[in-house]
Amino acid sequence: MNNFKFGLIALLFLSLTQISIVSIPVFAQETEDESTQSASFENIKKIIKENIENSKVKGAIDNLLNRKVALFGQIIRVTGETITITNRLGSRIIPLDETLTITRDGKLIKSEDIAVENWVTILGRIKDDDFSPVFLYVYTKSLLPKPQYVRIGTITAVTKNSITIKPRSDEAETTISIVKTTEFEDLTGTEISFSDLSEDLTVLVSGYNIESKIEASTIRSLAPLAESDE
Repeated sequence: MNNFKFGLIALLFLSLTQISIVSIPVFAQETEDESTQSASFENIKKIIKENIENSKVKGAIDNLLNRKVALFGQIIRVTGETITITNRLGSRIIPLDETLTITRDGKLIKSEDIAVENWVTILGRIKDDDFSPVFLYVYTKSLLPKPQYVRIGTITAVTKNSITIKPRSDEAETTISIVKTTEFEDLTGTEISFSDLSEDLTVLVSGYNIESKIEASTIRSLAPLAESDE
């Protein structure tokens, strides 16, 4: 009976793995010893392992035969039947047809709504060395990371929406825009107000170059703040 229970447990284990295994005989023999039971269990594990490995191989073959590809770039040319995109790998012509799904801001658009300088992400498949686009996502703003700006300098001017600093390097004075998300810190990293900044204060500015201007994300004082008169 012990061997019969072992056979039921083994079949239950195989069903839970959801792997199709052709006819695994389990014999309930009262004379079978523990070493035989162990050998049978090892054979079951071996078959399971082989099936798992075979499924992985099949998946890899399927991916090679039907490769899914994502392309990213900026549009530099638009015709009635194609768009040309460019990225760090060069330029590529993408065919447009009626089967291609095109979206912008989550809404379906037509191919004539695509414009030069738009950015796109294209999902498709490669078959017989030809790229076949399936989905095309259009963006009106650049998807490239914003260039970072980090400088140490002395404040030379403060206005309502900006500060001007003279960097410690030989760079010319630079105007830094203050935006809603800009954070201000004192020497210890404690939050302060924009009004606490003043001329001749040395600061560390971190931000981004955005459309030919610099927007500050954090401005930190590198010197004690001047005490306000009471």
